[in-house]
Amino acid sequence: MWLPSALLTGIGVSLIMPILGGAAVQNLPPTKLAVGSGVNQAIRQFGTVLGVSLTFAILGDAPSAVAPFHGIYLLMIFSGLSVTLLSLGLRARAPGAPREFAQPHISFE
Repeated sequence: MWLPSALLTGIGVSLIMPILGGAAVQNLPPTKLAVGSGVNQAIRQFGTVLGVSLTFAILGDAPSAVAPFHGIYLLMIFSGLSVTLLSLGLRARAPGAPREFAQPHISFE
């Protein structure tokens, strides 16, 4: 029973992770690109820590028992459905003209 859900989770994560980094900094000016990337990575790491902590809090002291994993799967299902429903309310922006950013003057004199 765990293999199909693990495969779906792995496929989903592998499809979304490369896109998230670019989407997080898509509309940032070049001078803020490093800060935006750093904030994105920090939030991603925080989410990972929170997820692992919740998993072990639900599992408790019985990692070999199967029953505690049902709570984890229910949490994953609830979280996934919640994010899906919340994202349905997001509106896509119409593509506009690319923004022009002022290029810093660099002199090597």
